[in-house]
Amino acid sequence: MKKKLITVAGIATLGLLLVGCGNQSTTKSSSSNAVKTTKVAHHQQDQIVGSFKDDKDGAAITLNSDGTGQYVYADSDEPDTNDQLTWKKDGDNYTITLKDSNVSGPLTAKLTGKQLTLSGDSNWNTETFTKVKGKIDLNKFLSDAHNEGQSSNGSTSEQTGNSGQQAGNSGSEAGNTKDYSDASNGTSHHVVMSGNDDGEGHQMGVDYETDADGHQHVFQYVQQ
Repeated sequence: MKKKLITVAGIATLGLLLVGCGNQSTTKSSSSNAVKTTKVAHHQQDQIVGSFKDDKDGAAITLNSDGTGQYVYADSDEPDTNDQLTWKKDGDNYTITLKDSNVSGPLTAKLTGKQLTLSGDSNWNTETFTKVKGKIDLNKFLSDAHNEGQSSNGSTSEQTGNSGQQAGNSGSEAGNTKDYSDASNGTSHHVVMSGNDDGEGHQMGVDYETDADGHQHVFQYVQQ
């Protein structure tokens, strides 16, 4: 009888050991999942923290690890936008709130690789930013954006001027012949246009005539 009791007691002890091992395994599994979740969260945060810019629209944004940041936009007609902001993870995307009374509500940011898409309501134009290395000096970014705009406008004006000059040259009548009448004496002249002008845009031409004595006369005409 004593031996049987010992056997029973041994089985009970084994059961307790198995339960203990099961609890330990579950605890290790839960701990491992928590570590993985934490690593994923940190990876996502590392990806969105930094500076992004949109050269096409002249905008840039910096997102800090503490949930703060700054957004700037170089406006050609109105004062530049330069707003502080806060951001937070919201499901698969991020919610960005600009400290700007002109922005009616929070914005939604979606990160795909190094592309950050910022969208809002109907009053906000969706912008796409590209992440850059290092941190952008946003004040310098605004200044550079305006300087590039001025250079672009200057180039456009120069091109327009050149186009106008080319158009003027293409309208030259050099080599063409025209018949002109001299109202003072009623004579007519067959004038060959030289392509030159009188300084005021009026093209000039010449006519050569030989009189009865064999003397050649040159008549110069200005097209009015």
